Amino acid sequence: MLLSSHLAAQRGDETARERWQRVPEVFAALNVKNGARIADVGAGDGFFTARLATAVGTDGRVFAVDIDSDVIARLRERGTRDRWTNVEIIHSTSTDTRLPAATLDGALVMNAFHEFTDPEAMLRGLTAALKPGGRLVIIDQVPAERRLRDDRATLERAHELGSWFAVRDLLLAGFRIVRLEDPFIKADESGGGGDSGWWLLVAERPNATR
Repeated sequence: MLLSSHLAAQRGDETARERWQRVPEVFAALNVKNGARIADVGAGDGFFTARLATAVGTDGRVFAVDIDSDVIARLRERGTRDRWTNVEIIHSTSTDTRLPAATLDGALVMNAFHEFTDPEAMLRGLTAALKPGGRLVIIDQVPAERRLRDDRATLERAHELGSWFAVRDLLLAGFRIVRLEDPFIKADESGGGGDSGWWLLVAERPNATR
């Protein structure tokens, strides 16, 4: 009974989260469709993984990637409970996504880019994993106004990151910037923390390799 109550509460929380995190618009930015192969990098509690698994259908594939062993264990538990049949859970490292090469139509990095200790290496891995023209969508927290002049390390310790750092990283990695929306979610719309909202960056792997 307690488990049933907990799961019902979780589903209620996630329904609210679908609204404020603008899931349909995120999926549109990723070009999610039936049969697509999408990575959820920094998958955390599996919120986006679960929805991606439904959206890509039985012909698609979702790769739930995380660096944390405890998170990986919880993802596996959720996968068993929710009967994920088209999800592959990948225990990554700080420099290797461990994603299969030239496989992905899209990759989502939700509230995890600021956690990358080696973004250059991670972006190399994502470049290798994405098909030409594949989409990379990054969503992260807008820095609080009092921290706008802070350096990157200071912002990352506060679990925030200016979108300009991500734009620079992606351009250096050879991505084409498709769209930047800053903010994408305003602070007063956010139900999950962040006192200044969230930005969204959409980029595309060029058709020609560098």
